[in-house]
Parts: sequence; C-alpha cells; structure tokens
Amino acid sequence: MELESKRCPIKGPHLAVTLPEILREIVSFLPNHDLCQNVTLVSRGWEQISRKQLVSRVMINLTPTNMAGYLELGLPRVTGRVPVTRIPARFLRIRGNHHKHVFLSYFNFENLSPEESNLLKSFTSTATSPITALRLDYFPHGAIHPHVVSLFSHCPKLESVSFSPRCFKIQTIKIFHPKSVSFPKVETFEIFMTPDYSDFDEFMNSLRLTDFLEIVSIFPNLKILRCGTLSQNIVEYFLSDKASIETLSMTLCNTGPALTIPKRSLFLTRIQFRVGLTNSTNYNVILAIFADQLEKLKLTAEYNLPRKVFDCIMPSYY
Repeated sequence: MELESKRCPIKGPHLAVTLPEILREIVSFLPNHDLCQNVTLVSRGWEQISRKQLVSRVMINLTPTNMAGYLELGLPRVTGRVPVTRIPARFLRIRGNHHKHVFLSYFNFENLSPEESNLLKSFTSTATSPITALRLDYFPHGAIHPHVVSLFSHCPKLESVSFSPRCFKIQTIKIFHPKSVSFPKVETFEIFMTPDYSDFDEFMNSLRLTDFLEIVSIFPNLKILRCGTLSQNIVEYFLSDKASIETLSMTLCNTGPALTIPKRSLFLTRIQFRVGLTNSTNYNVILAIFADQLEKLKLTAEYNLPRKVFDCIMPSYY
C-alpha cells in the first residue's frame, strides 16, 4: 500500500482552477502604473485580473442616490459628466467586482429612513465581503450606534475604520453598544473633520477620555490612530504605557499646559504631528521622551496665523 501511494501521488486542483487565484496574488503587489501600462497588455486573463485590482484600490463614495446602481451593476456607472473614480473608464467595465475601500455618505445612521434601511440591507448582504477600509459620514455619541456596529460585523475583512462627519449635532441621549462586541481585525481608526465644519476641533478638544475610550473599545487590537485635535488627557493616555498603539497622527495643540507622561508607551514607534508656529513646548516634551524609540517622526507646520500676518510678510508687487 505504501508503494502504491508513492507511485500515485494525490493530484491537486488543475492549473486552470488555481491560476486565477495565483494571478490575483501577484497583481496585488504591483503598483497602479505597472498594472495600467504593462500587465493589462500581457493577455486577456492578466488584463481582467489587473482591471479588478485597479478598481478595488479606489475608494468609492456611495450615497442613498447612487448605491442602488452600484449594487445592480457591481460597479458604478461611469459617465462623461461626473467621473466616479480616477481610473480610466476602460478599466471599469467589468461587472461583479465590488470595491475594497468604501465611503458611505449622507446616510443618517442614527435614524435611517425606510429607503436607507433597505439599501444598507442589500449592501451588507451583497457588497461588504471584500471591504477592508470603511469610511462613514458619521460620528458616535458615547458609543458607536448599533446600525454602524451591524455594518462592521458584515465586513469580515475590515481593517480600517474612518469617521468623517459631514454635519455634526451634539446629542443629549447617549447610546451604548454591547460589551461583547469587538472587531479584532481592525488596526486603523481615523476621525477627520470636514472643511466646512469649523467647530469640530472645538468639540474634539472637549471630548472626555471615558467617552473616547468607549468608542475605540470595540477595536481591541488598534495599532494606528489618526485624528485632528484631541483633548490633553486623551493625548497623554495614548502616549503613556496604558495604550498599545504603534502609530499616532494628530494636530498637536500647544495652547494648554505642557503634557505630563509619567510612564511612556513602549509600543509607540511612529508619530506624525501637525504643529503650530507659535509654541513648540509639547513637541519638545514628546521628542525628549520618545526620541530613542521612534522609527519615524513626521512634522507638518500648521499655518493657522491670521491673514494680516501674511500680508506683512509677503511683499507687494502691485
């Protein structure tokens, strides 16, 4: 019996079955330029796999208006008037391939209309399996809303979550998500303000540490945190040994007292700050504490000075 098993090894799947998966793995490592200019010209099979890879890398903005068409065709329609993505139209003609990066905007997650509810139900059942990055026009109050938590639970490959509220209203009634809910695969969490909402930074500065920790508690393996402005006690928490994030990106506020960090985080190796021009106290404190363990430090100047300052600096040529 042993001799027979050696003479007749068990055959694996035919190459015709495994080749598409092999091609998908290969093109996932190639940059967009090579996919567009070279790989698509090799053969029809390489071209099809490359097109799908190009489309999946673009973040698509879905609203209650265009989601039905996206679900029907697998890809949004491309018109000459309003291009949906920056990828050329010839790469968008393959149906049945949904995006990995999705931005859901204009959905009222806290009070969904019947139409929005039906759209999200269809979306979660047909288009969420490939999603790795999800951005929402939403901001949590006290905890993440059950509708949003349910959306996360239908994204098995979800790795990155972003909140970018288009408008913002402070609610007096707080919600609480179940304590057992968690998404261990999510390693990146971001909160971005929109350009037309100037009071968002003021609210983030007033956000309590307990409320912020309640929001991020469903991401137990969080490694990357990107925000605008945060209150001083929240910044101190994520710089201390109480947190385990590896990358911190935020606007560094220098108007308050100097940061106090009794014991630094042993995990933090990458820091990116947007700093003002008038005060560098907190920047000096952080640099002195983490200089020996940082692998990457990036600083961006925040030019938030009044217009009259620039009028005095810039020469007049007319």
